[in-house]
Amino acid sequence: MEKSDIEVQVQIPAGDYWISDPCYTIRDEDWVPWLKACNYTEEDNLVGKIPGTDFSAVGFRTAWGDGVYPLQQKVDWKYWEDVAELGVDAGLIGFVPCEYGGEESLYIHKVTFDKLTSVTWREGNISWQNSSGEKFRVVTDGGEENDY
Repeated sequence: MEKSDIEVQVQIPAGDYWISDPCYTIRDEDWVPWLKACNYTEEDNLVGKIPGTDFSAVGFRTAWGDGVYPLQQKVDWKYWEDVAELGVDAGLIGFVPCEYGGEESLYIHKVTFDKLTSVTWREGNISWQNSSGEKFRVVTDGGEENDY
């Protein structure tokens, strides 16, 4: 038998965050300590404090590892629109507080949560809804017909 996480929900506090592969926004000297603090050898989805700082970061495992995945916004009851591309080099897409550092670039984009927000990971796909009711997702499994 095998254990498989079907769905994981993480509560992310209000604030501005970089959405990307965390390896792009967590400083090199903090990267391995953060991975170790999150028990990366045992966990698929990483949530934890960046050691030596007051900041926490989240990294969700993608379905197919490295690549470029669309950040999408729901535009009506059925359709999604690509609003950005997210590059992945460590097999993760996640959220790192903008206050920690970093800057927006081709594959790093800023998102704002104006209240505590529940972000859901399901089989490699990430979704959330903001306080205005707008829905967002990152599909990494190629199953764009799914409504995450």
